[in-house]
Amino acid sequence: MAYKYAGNPKEKDNYLFLSLKVKDLLSYGKDAKIKNRQYNNELLINYIEKNEKITKDKKVHYELIKFLNNTVENETINFYKN
Repeated sequence: MAYKYAGNPKEKDNYLFLSLKVKDLLSYGKDAKIKNRQYNNELLINYIEKNEKITKDKKVHYELIKFLNNTVENETINFYKN
């Protein structure tokens, strides 16, 4: 299956996306009927969040959960600071 980039270049929408949590952005536009990537992202994120007890590396799991629950704006700032 070939994927096409469906980015949204609208400045107004980009400001909205900055305030979303990373996990919410990854599932933005999900469609359970066609089971698109955003729908599958949500399933995967839910699995990750619910399975802390079985993870082998608790520190990495904690960092991943922290990342997913941070806003896109904060993670963008963190990216450019580091």
